[in-house]
Amino acid sequence: MYQAIEKRFKQEANAYNAIRDLVTPKVVRWEYFLAPAWHWRPDWELSHQPATKKNARYGYGYDRSNKVIVILSHMNAGSSVKEFLRYSTDRIESSEFFKGALREVETGFLKNGQVVRIEQAGRNGSCIETVEWDGDRATRMQTQYSDEKFAREFVYDEESKSFEVKFRVKPDGTRVPIDQPLPKGVTMKSLAAQIRKHLVKGVGEVVARSKIKEPIYCVVLVYSGEGNPVFPPTIAIGLESQRQKWLKKNGEEAKEMIWNPEEFTHRGKEIDDEDYEQACEWYSDAMEERTSDAAAVKLINEIAADVGKLNWKRLAKMTDDFVVFAVDLEGADLQKNMKKSVPATVLKKLKAKGVF
Repeated sequence: MYQAIEKRFKQEANAYNAIRDLVTPKVVRWEYFLAPAWHWRPDWELSHQPATKKNARYGYGYDRSNKVIVILSHMNAGSSVKEFLRYSTDRIESSEFFKGALREVETGFLKNGQVVRIEQAGRNGSCIETVEWDGDRATRMQTQYSDEKFAREFVYDEESKSFEVKFRVKPDGTRVPIDQPLPKGVTMKSLAAQIRKHLVKGVGEVVARSKIKEPIYCVVLVYSGEGNPVFPPTIAIGLESQRQKWLKKNGEEAKEMIWNPEEFTHRGKEIDDEDYEQACEWYSDAMEERTSDAAAVKLINEIAADVGKLNWKRLAKMTDDFVVFAVDLEGADLQKNMKKSVPATVLKKLKAKGVF
C-alpha cells in the first residue's frame, strides 16, 4: 500500500535542484501572507492576512494558468520550507524541502477536481489518507500510518471550522470514539501497569524469537512522536556488525546511524498480544485528551529501564556496552531518553568509545 510513495521519496532524495529548476521558472507572480492562505490539502486551516515580501511568513508562486506551484513557509525563520507542486489530470504531486534536503513527498489523487486520497512519505514514515466530501466541503478524513495498527478519523467541525480527531479505527473497520470514557474499573494507573508488564516480557520474547546469532549492542522501543500515540511502540535491534560497518565507513557521521532505528536491519517488530494491544488502545485514547504526552514518554522510559534489567545473557549475545532505550522516530528525545534508561556507567563507556 505504501510502496509507490516510499519509492518516490527515495527517488527524489537528491533531486532538489532538478525539481526546483523544473518548477520555479514557471512562476509568473507571487503573493505573500502572514498566515497560510492556500493549500491543496483540504484539512489546512487558512486565513487571509496579506503582507509584504519583507514581512511575510508565507509566499505563493503562481503559474500562467493561475495555479500555485511553489509554496514558501516560515519565511521569517531565515531559511524557508519550499514546497514544489506539479499538476496532472488526476493528481497533484508535492515535494517539500528544507535547506535543500527532502522532508516529504505527497501525491493527492483527484476525482471531479477534489482530493479523495493522499499518499505521503517522509522522514517520519508513511501514511495513506482518504477524504470524503459533501458538495464542496471535505467532511471526513481517515489517516493510516504505516507503523500503526489503528487509523485515525478526523471529522470537520462547523463551529471551529477545522478537522478534529474523533475516532480510532480498528483493522476490522470498527470505529471507537476518542473521547469514550475508560471501562468501569480501568484507570490510567492500571493501564500503565498492564502495559509495563506485557511490554517488558514481550520485548525479551521478541528478541529471543529473532534468533540473532551475532552480538547486539542495543534494543530500542520506537514511538512515533509529534503528537502521535506513544503506545504501542515497535521494537528495533542493533547489530554490532552493522555498528562497526558504519563506524568504518562513515566516521563521525556514524553516530547518527548507530542510534537511528530506521537504519537497522531488524526493526518494526511488534508484540502480538490482544490484552496488551487493548491496554495500549485505551491508554492512547485517554492521552488524546491531554495537551502533553509527557506522561506517556515518562512511562516508556521507565519501561525501557526495566527491559534493560532483564537477564539478557539468556536471550541474546550482547556487547559489553549493550543498552536499551526508547526514542521517537525523529530522534529528538535521544539524549534525554537515554539518560533516563541507560546506567550512567554505560553512557560513560559509550562516550569514551566515541560512539555517543
